[in-house]
Amino acid sequence: MPKQPVLVTAPAEEPVSLDELKDHLAETDSSFDKTITELGVAARVYVEDTLWRALRPQTWDQYFDRFAAKMFLRRPPLATSNAITHVKYTNTAGTVVTVGSTVYETGDEDGVPLIRPQYSQTWPSGARGHPDDVVVRTIVGYGSTAGAAIDVPGPLRHAIKLLVGDMYAHRETEVTGTIVARIGTFDSLVAPYRVRHV
Repeated sequence: MPKQPVLVTAPAEEPVSLDELKDHLAETDSSFDKTITELGVAARVYVEDTLWRALRPQTWDQYFDRFAAKMFLRRPPLATSNAITHVKYTNTAGTVVTVGSTVYETGDEDGVPLIRPQYSQTWPSGARGHPDDVVVRTIVGYGSTAGAAIDVPGPLRHAIKLLVGDMYAHRETEVTGTIVARIGTFDSLVAPYRVRHV
């Protein structure tokens, strides 16, 4: 089984700004800004890991043992039309080779992005077929430009606010069980965005 995707570049900004989080918390004291910012990051990562989805543009390496007709990509959505930075594989001589961008294209199946050969193209035949020999570097996440955090679906942004509100209210308390268990609307907000295929 291929190894888990590896984060190459984290998002440059969060889907919910510090000002929005402070407004949600009704917090005006700037001395808590660092804590609130960190909670915002933690909430975003939790939502992303729960859904296997990326909320803001970020770069990931995704690994495959071999080429296939359809290679499903985790962490949708693809951020731009040029979301595939490169496709590389290790050949039988142990050399890492870059596949030309004219060989492949991106597609989508039930909301899950994939990469496949273009019409009349085939994947290279020289891959070793060894675990993690094929790596696809992708740029994923909603919004392709700075300041486009509003492109993140509203329910997911609200889910982050709910998580931050709960974590902030209980930041000095030892919690038994999961934080999300106390937030009845969280699952209703995120359920439609769960990735079901990969």
